[in-house]
Amino acid sequence: MIRFACSSCGRKLHGKREKSEKGTRATIACPNTLTYPLFSQMLVPYHIAWLTILVFASPLSAQKVGDSLLVVAESEAELKTDSGPVGTVPRGELVTVGEVGNGRFWVMYGNTSGWIAKQVVLSIDEAIRYFTKAIANEPRADDYFGRGNAWCDKNQYDKAIADCSEAIRLEPKFYEAFSLRGYAYALKGNATEHADLWSKAIADYTKAIGLNPNGSGTWYNRGYAYSKAGDFDKAIADCTEAIRLDPKDPKSYLWRARAHSAKGDFDLAIADYNEAILRNSKRVEAYFHRQS
Repeated sequence: MIRFACSSCGRKLHGKREKSEKGTRATIACPNTLTYPLFSQMLVPYHIAWLTILVFASPLSAQKVGDSLLVVAESEAELKTDSGPVGTVPRGELVTVGEVGNGRFWVMYGNTSGWIAKQVVLSIDEAIRYFTKAIANEPRADDYFGRGNAWCDKNQYDKAIADCSEAIRLEPKFYEAFSLRGYAYALKGNATEHADLWSKAIADYTKAIGLNPNGSGTWYNRGYAYSKAGDFDKAIADCTEAIRLDPKDPKSYLWRARAHSAKGDFDLAIADYNEAILRNSKRVEAYFHRQS
């Protein structure tokens, strides 16, 4: 049994759940509300308002700390703490589960944490199915971007690159899609050690920075790509800009430290590793590289 209130008159309603491939559908009739169901010109002596609710059948109840989820809100989802809203997460972005609550998840998005409603997020596999259906109905750049994010999380880099390319075709100034495609090239570069992938990653990050120079993550990601390509001076410059934009993010210090270390500037590297640890004491690699 499922219970809701009629949005028109407030009457308490109840009905039965019916499972389908799209999820769980509950159809509830309210005899108080006068409407013309199905056909606007059809007159019937007794009018019934039909309320239909879809509940996505995703395995969210099985989510655990550390899992990735994808936001499927129409535009963006709100992050809240007990004190109030702390930010929003755009459709198609990944969040990481920090705690499982009653009807909500405590998630991390970048350097922001907060509660997000369960109904606006899906598991990675469910999100792929969701965005695939959405694309089949009406191709949208943010849906390709969302599915690309999911493919990245599953280490399906070629599929992620293809989806980001389609998002860019539909919306040429979609800087997040350039940044994500660059990230997919970089991840593939880490997996395959093909040097040309780093130049592709750098090109996409550069395009993203040209469209939006205020994203610290794109700067330190390009810095990391420069470092992998052997251009340590540019890596240091990019990470320094990322730190200027967001001094609280430990990753910028971490990547800059590794570039300093590659140049033999070990005192500068140790100082940056210390800064990374200060901002996040759980960054194990910072301790490891500082000792080495």
